[in-house]
Amino acid sequence: MPRRFRFLVLPTAAILLLSACLSTDLSPIGSTRNFTPEEDERQLWRALRQAEEKVLPPKAVYEDSALEQYLTDIARRVTPSSYTAAGGQLIQVKVRKDPRLNAGAMAHGLIVVHTGLVSRAENEGQLAGVLAHEVAHITHRHQIRKRRELQNQQTAFNVAAFLGTLGLAAAAVDQSSRGNYGTAQAISRVGQPLLTLGLNLTYSAMVSGYSRDMEREADEEAVKNMAAAGYSPQDLAQMFRHMLAESPDRGPIETFFWGSHPRTTERIETVEQAATKYSSKEGSDKRAFEQRTARVRLSNAAWDAYFGRWRLAMMQVDRVMAFVPASRRTALETVWQAHIYGAASVGARSRKDDRAAERSFAMAVDRYNRVASASDTRDKAAAYRGLGELYFAHRDHKTTHCDAKTAYAKYLELQPATKDAADIKAKMAQLRC
Repeated sequence: MPRRFRFLVLPTAAILLLSACLSTDLSPIGSTRNFTPEEDERQLWRALRQAEEKVLPPKAVYEDSALEQYLTDIARRVTPSSYTAAGGQLIQVKVRKDPRLNAGAMAHGLIVVHTGLVSRAENEGQLAGVLAHEVAHITHRHQIRKRRELQNQQTAFNVAAFLGTLGLAAAAVDQSSRGNYGTAQAISRVGQPLLTLGLNLTYSAMVSGYSRDMEREADEEAVKNMAAAGYSPQDLAQMFRHMLAESPDRGPIETFFWGSHPRTTERIETVEQAATKYSSKEGSDKRAFEQRTARVRLSNAAWDAYFGRWRLAMMQVDRVMAFVPASRRTALETVWQAHIYGAASVGARSRKDDRAAERSFAMAVDRYNRVASASDTRDKAAAYRGLGELYFAHRDHKTTHCDAKTAYAKYLELQPATKDAADIKAKMAQLRC
C-alpha cells in the first residue's frame, strides 16, 4: 500500500475493532443468585428452539420414553443445584438414532445423545460423565461465548475486508497516477474477489468446534459435578480410553463427542488430574444398567452392521445376551444374529457390494428359519417378522414380494394382537403378490 494512504487505514482499523468487540467473559449460570440472560443470549435460545427439528428431525428420534427419562434424570443429577436455583433452563435429554459416538448440548438446556454413545458406555457412571460434560457447556454458557467469539472474528474479517478494499483502491489509484492504467484496472477487477475468497477460507478454518480452554473447563466441571452426584470421576476418563481403544474399528464415519480439540490423550490427562481431588466410589448396579440399555444397544448393533462394522455389532449383541436367562438365550441370540446379518445385507446392497449383500442375506435367512421351526410362539413370531422385514427390504432387487407377504402373514397369525399390526398390514399392501 502506498505510504501516503496508511495514515487513513490504520486509525480506521482501530476505531472499527474497538467499537464492535463483544465480551466473552461471562459468568457461569449459578454464580449469582438470580440469572438474567443477555439479549443476544435470549435470541440464541429462541433460534435454537426453532432449530431443534433440524438437529433432531422426527425420523431421527429414538423413541424410548423410559430411556429418555433415565438419561434426563442422570443429567439433572449432575447439574449443580446453584444452576437450577438461579433460574437456569431445565435440562432435558433426547436420543438420536445414530451409531456414531457423539453428543451435543444446546444452550437452552437440550442435550442430544447418539444411540452409539449410549450403547458403548460400560456403566451408568460413564454416561454420567458424558452428560456432566455437556451440562457444563450449558452452565458455563459456552455456546453464547463461542457465538460472540465468532462474531468478533467476523467483525475483524469484515474490517479486514473493508481495509483491504481501501488498500486495493489506493493501490489502483497509485498505479493509475504513475500511468500504469492496465495494472490499475487489473487490481480493481481481480483483487476484490481474491480478497473475499481468502477471508472466507480463513474464517472457515477458524470456526470449527469449541476451544481447547472451553473443552478443558467442561471436563473439569464434569469431574467435580460427578463427584458431587455420587459418581466416580474416573469413569469419565475410562469412557475416553474405552472409545479411543475402539476408534480404529469404527472407520471413517465416526464422530467422537469430544471433537478434535484438544487431543483425546490430553483430555484423559486433564480428567485424571482433576479426579485426584476426589475419592473413588463404587460403581452403579451393572445388571440394572445393562437391562436399561439393552434395547438401544441391540438397535444400535443393527445400525453398526448396516455400516459394515460387524465386530462392533456382534460385541453389542453379546453384551445383551450375557444377561438373558439361559432358557431363552439360544433362540434370542439366533434371532439377533439374523437381524444383524439382515442389516448388513441391506447396507452392503446400498454400497453396491452385491457379493457381501448376498452372503449376509443367506446367513440371515438361515438363522431366521432355524428359529421359525422352534416350539416357542414368541420366538417363531420374532423369526417370521424378521423374515418379512428382510424380504421386504430386498423385495425389488430379489423379487421377494411374495416371500415377504407370506412371512408377515405367519407373524400376524402367531401374534394377532401385536402393536405393530397396522404397520405390517400397510407394508403388505405395498407388495405385488
